[in-house]
Amino acid sequence: MAGSGAAVAAVEATRPCSRELPRSSVATEILDSEDEEDKDLRSKGQEVESVQGTPTGVLCEQVVPLLRYLDRKAAKYADPHHRGSYVELVRNRTRIKVATNPKLQKAVNQLRNNKAAEAQREFEKQRERIEAELNSERAQNCILAEELVRQTRLLEQSQIARQADEELLRRLQS
Repeated sequence: MAGSGAAVAAVEATRPCSRELPRSSVATEILDSEDEEDKDLRSKGQEVESVQGTPTGVLCEQVVPLLRYLDRKAAKYADPHHRGSYVELVRNRTRIKVATNPKLQKAVNQLRNNKAAEAQREFEKQRERIEAELNSERAQNCILAEELVRQTRLLEQSQIARQADEELLRRLQS
């Protein structure tokens, strides 16, 4: 059945309009009728043979069973009032199970609290490291500021001494 389903899917893939996805349908329509498969196979036999060895044929053999599986799951679990993907449906049901099961809820709360405490510890560690770096930079800035004041005073003293020397030189030359 999978081989003939793949052949039908390969035939469908060669048609230009089959590549367009249905926009209003929730489930994917897959032909299951033997009569339609036989009719398509007889009329398109040569096209099917040319597609079977290609990547399209291999892809059809993998995709068609997956689509059938997902359609069965969607039909089994889907609520006609709430449209959406199967993954969202499973995620929501899992959340409901966790919320209604006290053991799971306790485990989730404990895991959340552990993660929050771990994040808080990491934050405190980062804060302490940054504070240490900041204190180190402040100490270095104080040392550099004192050095700047000392160098500025020395510069002022050397400028006063130079002016005094120039004044003395002018007096001696005159």
